Amino acid sequence: MGDVHQWSAENVKALRTASRMTKTEFARKLGVTLRSVTNWEEGRPLSPFSQSLLDRYLSGVADEVLKRFSILAASSSADGAGQVKLERRRTLLAGVTAVAAASGLLGTSRPVGQFGMTDVARVRAITTLYRSVDYEHGGGALYREVARFAETVSDLLHGSVSDTVRPVLLTACAEVRQLAGWTAFDAGHHTDAQRHWLSAERAAVAADDARLAARIRYCQARQFQHLRHNRDAVETVRLAREHVGVMATPAITAMLDGAEASSLAALGQHDAAQARLVSATGAFEQADHTQEPDWMAFFDLGEVYAQYGRVYRDMARQDPRFGDQAVHWTTQAITAFGPQNVRSTVLNQVGLCSALFIAGAPDEAVTTGNTLLSRTRRLVSARVTDRVRNLRRDLTAHRARPAVRDFEHALTRVEPVIL
Repeated sequence: MGDVHQWSAENVKALRTASRMTKTEFARKLGVTLRSVTNWEEGRPLSPFSQSLLDRYLSGVADEVLKRFSILAASSSADGAGQVKLERRRTLLAGVTAVAAASGLLGTSRPVGQFGMTDVARVRAITTLYRSVDYEHGGGALYREVARFAETVSDLLHGSVSDTVRPVLLTACAEVRQLAGWTAFDAGHHTDAQRHWLSAERAAVAADDARLAARIRYCQARQFQHLRHNRDAVETVRLAREHVGVMATPAITAMLDGAEASSLAALGQHDAAQARLVSATGAFEQADHTQEPDWMAFFDLGEVYAQYGRVYRDMARQDPRFGDQAVHWTTQAITAFGPQNVRSTVLNQVGLCSALFIAGAPDEAVTTGNTLLSRTRRLVSARVTDRVRNLRRDLTAHRARPAVRDFEHALTRVEPVIL
């Protein structure tokens, strides 16, 4: 992965930290002097002998560290009360960042030498690790680190890459830029999200990966929905469907149809929205998840139920008779989401709180909302914070109740968590 002079002092220290060794232990393992390790970490020149030993060490250490933190990511879970500890989040994020640094894939310097398939595999593995942190803790916890990683990976396309490797690297680049856009969106940095998604879309199109391009356009549509630009969301989803064509898998079809249904409901086109929901459900029932792209793993039964919840909630805002169905489907979504997908669970608890207010069950809504507020504080997601604060629009009819007024006051105090 290039010679040691291409590594910043920050990355070198991250490498040793990730390996959980003191300077003395590190020097002993590599067979160099303690002074050599100090010089390495402080960016000073090395002797040719020490440089060759350190360079050789780089070829294997990143994979060793990556394996360690893959295990950590898989085992990182909620505590007994279902709440993720802040220290676990910090440890996991520091570990993944150290892996990226140890691989020479975090910073402004592009690794020198030929970039091969093994390196692409490492990029994709690190992207997966970052995605696991995003699912559990929110994009605000890591959007800066993912942005740096994504831009370094993009820069690799200007380096020495064979014609065989380039399409695979383009796809890996599109995947990490999609994640960078999603974490920026979740953190409330909408301009950065758009920039990353445009880059992701270009890379996916260049790689001739129509399915990944559809996934990226779905993300763009979700941002439009969050900003209440539902007409733009519908047009974006339809463009994605048109371009992916026969390459769409059943899960991708369900994802796009469900997203369109949500915006159609918000626009008051209830019959069209329900028709899209039926189409989404039919497509999902045909999906063989072993044949779907890896990045579609997020789209499970919980996502399908959540789409129903969103559609019926928007319809209920215009016709309260749909309120009970909004409550039913959002409850189903919460039950279906796995414990590792903390943010999606919280977002649907927000939706359930809204649905209960709309359905005329303010006491249950306040109980759900108060539980929700304690969980929100453990996420670093401006998107979640926005949704929570927007609960005020659905409680208006019940504002005369003291408990509802107290809850509304609590909403004004909700602030995003800063890592």
